[in-house]
Amino acid sequence: MLPESRSKTMASQAMKIAALVSVGQHPLSRRERRADQDARAVELALSLSPELPSLIHVGSARNESLRAYLGMGLTDVTVLNAEPDADAVPALANYLRDQALDHQLDIVLTGVRAECGEGSGLLPYAVADQLGWPMVPRIVSVVSIADGHAEVWQALPRGQRRALRVPLPFVASVDPAAEPARQSAFGPAQRGNIDSQPCAAEPD
Repeated sequence: MLPESRSKTMASQAMKIAALVSVGQHPLSRRERRADQDARAVELALSLSPELPSLIHVGSARNESLRAYLGMGLTDVTVLNAEPDADAVPALANYLRDQALDHQLDIVLTGVRAECGEGSGLLPYAVADQLGWPMVPRIVSVVSIADGHAEVWQALPRGQRRALRVPLPFVASVDPAAEPARQSAFGPAQRGNIDSQPCAAEPD
C-alpha cells in the first residue's frame, strides 16, 4: 500500500525551501486569486521543514491576490518587479542562483502550470535547466530527506505512484493530486509583508 500523500519528512536539519507562486484566475468568475497548484506547492513546502519557506513571484508587488499565499501562515513574499510581458525564467534563475550560492536554498517547488497566461508548464524545466539542477515533475509528497538526497513520490496515470531518489538541490512541480492547500486566513494575509525587489527582466 502506498503512503498517504501528506509528506512525513525526516530531515536532519532545517531545509531551505522556496515556492514559486503566480497569480491565478477563477475558472468561472475570472477573478484573480492564488493559483491552486501553486498553493499546493506552498502547502507541501510548509510540511517539509520547521523553517518557513520563501515565496517568490515575478510581476507586480501591487497585486493584492498574492496576500492569499501569506494567509497560509507565511510572513513575507518576495516580488521581483517586472512588466506583464517579461520573461520570468532568467529573473527567477538569477535570484535562485544567488540564494543557492549563499547556501539559502535546497528545494524549489512550483505548480505544474499557471492558470492564466501561456500556462505551458515549461517554467520549472527552464529554471532547472538554467540552474543546472535536476527537475522532478508532478510530485505528490516528499517521504524523507537525508544524506543530500530526497525520496519523493511522483504521480502517475490512474492514481499510481512512483518512488524516486533525487539529489539536493532540485526543482519539482507539485501535482494536483498533492495535499490540498489550507484556507487563507485574512488576518495573517494582511499582516504579511510584500517585499518588492528590482530585477533585470526583458520581454518574453
